[in-house]
Amino acid sequence: MRCFIALELSDEVKQKAAALSSEARKLDLQANFVNPEQQHITLVFLGELPDADAAKKLEAFKSLEGKLPPSFKLKFSGTGFFPNENFIKVFWVGCEAKGLQALQKTVAQALGTQEERDFNAHLTVCRIKGRTNLEALKALQRKHATTEFGSCYAEKICFKKSTLGPTGPVYEDLAALELKSL
Repeated sequence: MRCFIALELSDEVKQKAAALSSEARKLDLQANFVNPEQQHITLVFLGELPDADAAKKLEAFKSLEGKLPPSFKLKFSGTGFFPNENFIKVFWVGCEAKGLQALQKTVAQALGTQEERDFNAHLTVCRIKGRTNLEALKALQRKHATTEFGSCYAEKICFKKSTLGPTGPVYEDLAALELKSL
């Protein structure tokens, strides 16, 4: 079972990310685009797990109930690339939030996971699969380098199952936990 832990976002932020995605789609890129309705911030990616291991991680996730920090504000602005402009694999929208690093660390520790790289909060617009029209994508990134994509409060995290299909992944929430109200 392919699993991850996600922070849910407001419809406003998803709509603004969808507008950027629509612009990028017009560039005829060789890319897989994230369905705007499924936008989220990945806190911990667990990957493909045997069902028994996924069940253990799910129970560890549920053990966080009542132990999560208070809700905090997320601000989305700017765009960029992973790993960098010279070798583009991911086009993203940036996210700033005091408290997000601590939330991610709390969840990762509860699940007994260690990320291979530093946590860098973002919304993935698309994953690049080929080298076609990347100069146009770079121009789009520069155009939106300081664009504001809205804000919302971190209110809920979900343990998600991801099933890869012909039109992209389909997500199913296996459990959800609320952050404490302010």
